[in-house]
Amino acid sequence: MKSIYLILVFGIVLIYACNKNDGHFQVMPESDKIALEGMSEAYEAALRFNDSLTICTNEPLSCDSITMFHYDDKFHQFDDQFNLHHNEYSHNNEDDDHHHNSGQSVWHGDMMGHGGSHNDDHIDYDHDNETLEVMMHLRKLHEDIHPR
Repeated sequence: MKSIYLILVFGIVLIYACNKNDGHFQVMPESDKIALEGMSEAYEAALRFNDSLTICTNEPLSCDSITMFHYDDKFHQFDDQFNLHHNEYSHNNEDDDHHHNSGQSVWHGDMMGHGGSHNDDHIDYDHDNETLEVMMHLRKLHEDIHPR
């Protein structure tokens, strides 16, 4: 009989734990919107400078070393800006598919890699594990052509 009550109490606790919102924002704060915009702009700029550096690497006569170092410096500037905006992003919105804890990415929300969409707020960039992986991939590509 005690085990039935224990199972009942455990079930109620489990239902309560699954239904609470964990303090996630239902409406994205303005600071997160700014961080999303900053991450998007930084990624796009880093991609452009990495692509320019790739052209220089593939066609060595098209660029001198000063130009290559300029493209590399700009890539790192925008990579740092991405990190800055990423660190400013709360990862505490109801639609977020992950948050970061001690440098580790922890999944929550939709397990297929998509949380909700912030496009209702006219933000073109959704920060999720896919977009984070795209930036990580760009960093890996950059390592292969890094001139220093």
